[in-house]
Amino acid sequence: MRTLKKSVLYPHPVEDVWAALTSGEALAEWLMPNTFEEPVEGAAFRFQYDPDPICASGIVECRILKVDAPYRMIWEWQNGPMKAGGPKPPIMQVEWILKSEANGTRLTLIQTGLKGQPWFIPYAMSFGWGAYLKRLLPVALRNVEAGQFTPGAIPMEKRLYKATNLPPEVKR
Repeated sequence: MRTLKKSVLYPHPVEDVWAALTSGEALAEWLMPNTFEEPVEGAAFRFQYDPDPICASGIVECRILKVDAPYRMIWEWQNGPMKAGGPKPPIMQVEWILKSEANGTRLTLIQTGLKGQPWFIPYAMSFGWGAYLKRLLPVALRNVEAGQFTPGAIPMEKRLYKATNLPPEVKR
């Protein structure tokens, strides 16, 4: 698998879905704890969670490569090493495409750079993105109104990643 593609229709306007993708607080609730500040090309941020077998550090380093608000955003995405002190896997890209439709917004995620990743990463990412986009993002979207996210949609114990020891700058 070289490319992963997921597409979901949400009964929300483009501005609200965009807000759920560009608010650090929203991302922390439906995706992972993070240091995301704002959707600006070149901005670096990270996701951080408790270490697991896929990422020994629990850190995913990201950088925003492209922003065409509120319709498209591309992130550079690099998992930390699988073993402490080991090499980092190759950099991937995550592209978010939003399209207004009669019944809401179609969000399409395209992840590239899967070639060269450990064999199970594409499968884990496919399962994970499916769960995030179909189960958690719709819950977070209930707390978005007029393009503004209100924290409290998804309690920590209902999230897919555990995060018990995070530095203070990471949004939870």
